[in-house]
Amino acid sequence: MDPLLPVPPSPGRPAPSPREQLLAVFDWKLPETTAPFRGCPFLNVSVEVPDPGHSAHELAAAYKREFARRLTDIARQAGVADPETLGEQLALLFDGAAARGTALNSGRAVVCARSIAESLVDAALADTTRGLSGGSRSDRPRSH
Repeated sequence: MDPLLPVPPSPGRPAPSPREQLLAVFDWKLPETTAPFRGCPFLNVSVEVPDPGHSAHELAAAYKREFARRLTDIARQAGVADPETLGEQLALLFDGAAARGTALNSGRAVVCARSIAESLVDAALADTTRGLSGGSRSDRPRSH
């Protein structure tokens, strides 16, 4: 599954919310095979072709930037206060799960990553909700 593609709505079901789209990035469908888990092909290219000027490395880096940008756009649609930070956090979490999965030859890292992603997304959404209701006393500007 390409995590950059939007989650398609199921027949008879409304389109997924931005929250669901952000979390769907971590819903990997792993093939049933005995082949080693290879994680993210773009991370693999970056490691295997370390020259940042090489066209393959440049393509992998561009894809990773676009991935974070897409997550940021979805976070913005969700209405979070700092979509850039959430987008980067989720991109890093995704890459970490892919790298750990490759090192351990396991897709199980994504289960933990999804749990962390839920915490990050829900905290960002809660911060937005608090901001709309005036926030806590410590968040409000002080008058002099």
